[in-house]
Amino acid sequence: MDWTTIFGGKSPQRGNKDLGSLFAAIEKMLDGRPVDEVKRITGWAGLLGRVAYADLELAPEELAGIGEVLEQVHGLGPESARRVVGLIETERVQLLSIEDHFYARMINEVATPDEKRELLRALFRVAAADGIVAEREEAAIRVVSKALLLGHDDFIAARLLVRDSVPVLRRDP
Repeated sequence: MDWTTIFGGKSPQRGNKDLGSLFAAIEKMLDGRPVDEVKRITGWAGLLGRVAYADLELAPEELAGIGEVLEQVHGLGPESARRVVGLIETERVQLLSIEDHFYARMINEVATPDEKRELLRALFRVAAADGIVAEREEAAIRVVSKALLLGHDDFIAARLLVRDSVPVLRRDP
């Protein structure tokens, strides 16, 4: 299989154009922000959306959690965060398909190990926002953790923060 088959008759582009449609939309929305900042926001948004949709549902609580993370961590205003969440809803199929690798690569290019650990914790919080971390969500977070070049200890530490929402870790009386 060659690039034209994978990308629907288009050869891959170089520069910012090869960062996917979510990046292009966020870059346009946040016109004037430095490219590294747009990569960081897009990477977080893409990975948060990918994990939230791993169970093939985007729960309102998960979407609200993504918006909160974008506001708190990246300083987006409520309107910008809402628009990014809207893009995630629109792009949800791409989040599980060909573009998911773009987001981890973006983060690896611009983030420190501590920022990656913060993202891992945010992924678990968003997955747990609807009260349960589904197996598919946890599996997606594990894949993302590896793609972010984080260790198993980092994964376990982040998962423990939401242990009451992870069925195998829940301590029911």
